[in-house]
Amino acid sequence: MFAAIRALFLFFGLKDFAPEFKGGPRLNPQGQSMIDVRAYVSSEFTAHELANIVNGIVMWERATNGTVTWHVNVSPHDKLPEEFPRMQTDGTQRLVVMFHKAHSSADWVKSWDNSKMLKGQLLGLCAGNHLTDRTAVWLIMDRLTDARSQIWTAAHELGHALGLSHVKDNVSLMSPLYSWKIDQQTKHDMTEFCKVWGHDPSQIVGLNNDEKKK
Repeated sequence: MFAAIRALFLFFGLKDFAPEFKGGPRLNPQGQSMIDVRAYVSSEFTAHELANIVNGIVMWERATNGTVTWHVNVSPHDKLPEEFPRMQTDGTQRLVVMFHKAHSSADWVKSWDNSKMLKGQLLGLCAGNHLTDRTAVWLIMDRLTDARSQIWTAAHELGHALGLSHVKDNVSLMSPLYSWKIDQQTKHDMTEFCKVWGHDPSQIVGLNNDEKKK
């Protein structure tokens, strides 16, 4: 199965499973510390769903000009990863994110659907403190029926796993409402990212939809 998944990644133009980083400090070109996301994806996902989750992770790598790096591991759905978030000796902040597959028939999903906090149906959920514990992400896959919605939701929930809150712009990735118009992060998303991680927005923002639409 690993060979099939690897071939699928290459077919979609995605990066291969990354090896362990070795060597000197992990800093971006602006000298800001980097964030290494260790993603553990449940083996319940299909190969195509896995590829879409990886594409969602890659969105953050591209938007941050490589400040966010990543490793993907496929793991049994009932097994917790052994590693925890930690600041590495080279200054890289390691985060551990677990992606789980969920269904709209689950009682907890129905409870969220009926919650006054939610406007519409739940597509995904993120829980956990990203700096002190392994973060869990659930994707409601029977509601994510195409690649775009799967990629968007994976990227949106990873944004929460990175510590970001919702933004008030309705066509941003971190908007609480899904929009098919979103294909990359906006300045609103990246301003929130920089606020959380203490980075200079003028240095790290690699993608700006507003500028590209002018």
